[in-house]
Amino acid sequence: MNPIDQHSEEIDLALRTLPGTSAQARIFDAPWQARVFALIVALVKRGHLPWKTFHAKFLEEMSGDALAGGQSSSLVERQYFECWLAAAEATLKDVGYLDHHDLGYMIAELRLSTQRIRDMQTKNGLANG
Repeated sequence: MNPIDQHSEEIDLALRTLPGTSAQARIFDAPWQARVFALIVALVKRGHLPWKTFHAKFLEEMSGDALAGGQSSSLVERQYFECWLAAAEATLKDVGYLDHHDLGYMIAELRLSTQRIRDMQTKNGLANG
């Protein structure tokens, strides 16, 4: 099964509720983006995480230099999801879903896995440069 299909309910919800999107629109350039997006949407939708908590962290990440002007649209999109991932990590830590003792190890493993997936996708032409 395609990783994006595993989160089809959350993605369908996003497509129905995000302005300017349709079922044919491509929101995610890579499966890891869909996964981190779907994780947060699912936690919020099921009442396990307040949207305001995540949103505040996301705005903190976005307020940095990560999305500075003068960059290509593909780079900005990639950085947008990097901000989403960083906000997800911080939020899940703050609300106690991630154990503080094991957090460093889990984040390192997640980042290593994410990098491997990105490398494979780039090698196979599945991700935009």
